[in-house]
Amino acid sequence: MAFAPNKRTSCVALVSGRYTIVPALLVWASLVACEDPGDQDPGDAEPDVDVPDVIVVQRDVGPDVGPDAGDDACTDFGIDRTTWQPQSPCDATYIQTPALGDRYTSWVHVSDQRVLYAEARDHPSDDRDMFLYDLRTCTEYRISQGCGHQFSPSLWGSEVIFSQYPRGINVETQLFMFDTESLEFTELHPGFYTSASFFNGRHVVLWGGDEVEDKGKFFFRWDLVTDDLVILAGEGHAVEDVSISPTHAAWVDYGGPGKDVFVADLDSGSVHHIESTYDSYTAYTATWGDWVLWEDRRNEYWEIYGYRISTAEEVRLTDNGEYNSRPSLRHNLACWRTTYYSGADGWDLVVHDLETGVTRRVTQTPHKGYKCKQVDSGWLVYLVQPGGLDVENEVHAIDLIAAGILDATGLHVLPE
Repeated sequence: MAFAPNKRTSCVALVSGRYTIVPALLVWASLVACEDPGDQDPGDAEPDVDVPDVIVVQRDVGPDVGPDAGDDACTDFGIDRTTWQPQSPCDATYIQTPALGDRYTSWVHVSDQRVLYAEARDHPSDDRDMFLYDLRTCTEYRISQGCGHQFSPSLWGSEVIFSQYPRGINVETQLFMFDTESLEFTELHPGFYTSASFFNGRHVVLWGGDEVEDKGKFFFRWDLVTDDLVILAGEGHAVEDVSISPTHAAWVDYGGPGKDVFVADLDSGSVHHIESTYDSYTAYTATWGDWVLWEDRRNEYWEIYGYRISTAEEVRLTDNGEYNSRPSLRHNLACWRTTYYSGADGWDLVVHDLETGVTRRVTQTPHKGYKCKQVDSGWLVYLVQPGGLDVENEVHAIDLIAAGILDATGLHVLPE
């Protein structure tokens, strides 16, 4: 295989259980550490909590694993293993992944020169399958086919975490992991219902609950190493525009008159309200390292603001008298769309170096449907909406090193 492994040293063991209130946190009372059950603090659970037997979720992939148990056509989510063969490197510097006309694509995620996405290839109302595109070899791999609706996939190392509706069922969601090395699927928590998830290799942030009707009520941080599940936002909140980094998650939710920006430390589970957003209209968070970015409409135009987590300092990143929208962030490289160059003719995409303050225009032709994804390993992956509908996304990628926009390390924007 062409993919580098990113194995965790501990296994994942989970049990079904009930929520227990502790000061400032809501934790899953019956989660146990796989390596050492003694790691769980008995004080975390109320005395009357009945902890059932442990269910270890790692199991062999076979006819009983997948969205339709017993349906041979959907064993392993219909994956065609013959298509997962190593490919020779290609020398492309610009890619559409792949160019197929109408593409009803969503949940695009980028990691280590690979692009993961869910897509309905024929009609936006069809179930979505998952695809992984390797920018190094210009090869698309299909992960699932015709086995329900897969959505919210996140990629880290060799592991993909995703949610899915079984065929013909649109309420009972399941959470799975797919290993791009072994090509095996694992159901992570049978009986835990989730509406979407985001993954960073160790932590998953997700909406979910023990009951079907709870799947959108609670927003959690789940640590796959310690098996600790902490609620970040409870019932009555409206969490959206979530982003995740190796250390933090950010989102918008009700904190003032409208939706404000919040950031959570994923190790501790502590949540911080960025109070400067109290009176603002905010949307589209992005976080990495010491930074949280978001789209802010406190002034006449949509602008990009940033927040340094370590110093609690807010920074206005755009002040150009035009609209600036939908930031993304990876390492110190931000991307957003702007009307600065083309005005009413459409958006352009720019990349911005948070360390040096240098900004460069990437696109030369404006478009009303540009959206940044991530700058990763020297590539910018972005979306184009050719028909103006949010679901009609084409996935594009450009090598910014070859384009002379990033330096040879792929970590800094070069001045013009």
